[in-house]
Amino acid sequence: MKRVIAAMAVLAAVLCASVTAQEKPEVKVSLASRGGTAAAALGSLAASLGYTLRYSPDIDPETDLDFPVWLRLRGAQPERAARLLTIACGSTVRLEPARRQVYVGAGIEDAPGRAIIRGYDASVACAQYVEYVNTWGRPTPPPTVPVPMPRAEGGTDKPALPAAPPPATYEATPAEQLVGVMQDVLGDFIGTGPSPWAVGDRILVRDSAEGHAGVREFLDLITADHGGLSAAAREEQAIVARLRKAKPPLGLTETPLTAALAQLCDAAEIDYVVEGSSVDAVEATTVNLELGADQSVYDALELALADTGGVWTVREGALCCSFESGLAQSYGYRVFETRELLKKIEAAVKRQRTAPGKRDGFTGELRDLGGVSVISDALEALVEIDSFRLLIQTWGTRVIVRGDHRALQQAETALKEMGWEPPKGN
Repeated sequence: MKRVIAAMAVLAAVLCASVTAQEKPEVKVSLASRGGTAAAALGSLAASLGYTLRYSPDIDPETDLDFPVWLRLRGAQPERAARLLTIACGSTVRLEPARRQVYVGAGIEDAPGRAIIRGYDASVACAQYVEYVNTWGRPTPPPTVPVPMPRAEGGTDKPALPAAPPPATYEATPAEQLVGVMQDVLGDFIGTGPSPWAVGDRILVRDSAEGHAGVREFLDLITADHGGLSAAAREEQAIVARLRKAKPPLGLTETPLTAALAQLCDAAEIDYVVEGSSVDAVEATTVNLELGADQSVYDALELALADTGGVWTVREGALCCSFESGLAQSYGYRVFETRELLKKIEAAVKRQRTAPGKRDGFTGELRDLGGVSVISDALEALVEIDSFRLLIQTWGTRVIVRGDHRALQQAETALKEMGWEPPKGN
């Protein structure tokens, strides 16, 4: 009987601890720094978590963190707050729960000891590529015929020696080519470890958990029936929808850009951050906006930055303002399935064929014109977004466009004008 009572007591204690753990509220972080020092913002983050600050040996917290930062976030998860502070400070801000510390780096640093090796099955993506190449792939150019060296004047009757044949070129497997496309699209999103590696039809990646999530998402989208939007692109679209819906203050005359950003983001109830290396330029910029009653916060942002050289995009669920285009690039992308469009283009190419042997005639096929590159080349010519914020890649019949919401919208419009039809339900 005593054993039964003891067992029940232990069970009750376990259940009580479980309920207590479940009832413990998740910690949320709210920060607001409108030109305050980086040291103060970092201190606020640490205090809200009950952590202490730990600095890189290359940082003197008394003098190196006195620069201004601009950001506002409400009810953010701690990891997201740290990533936004990384953007605002231009240096790594990393949570270390085991030590109950916030680590501040002297620059952007990779997280030590967090790389994981995982392998991914790329057989489906490789099969898609093989099918595309067999159907629309560009034909291999004919081999170069060696041209004999001209005989020197006064030479003998011996035949001239032929030129050496050109060296054999290496043919990359579809899996190896997929690695290159993935690195282009994901950009800096992966990079904790060495470059991904293809072995057979598997791709091996050594990266952080965040990097692996990006790899998994890319492979899922590249093999999905109709492609689709990445999580970052969906997040940006949601922020843009809120900006378009919200109404701005009607007058922003002789208003510092920093104050304008704060007021506009407050009106839309979204978080914002000014990229660290752009703070001086943003603080020195003044805007003059006379807005109509029918204009939105989105319109006001576009007008405010139109003549300043600044750009904005969405990072970590917040509006990010920067005067450095390369740092303001978007990591969102969309995969478009263009198989049916290729069939339409192929039929159009066949209708333009002329009888062989005619001057100014045409007897080629879509594969001679480059297959899917006919579509991607047109997009590169038509989408008017600077090169830092746009990347167009292809994988088989898939066209991948990485960029901000403007680039993705322009790409979709151009594809529709070519004859592409969005999947039903989208």
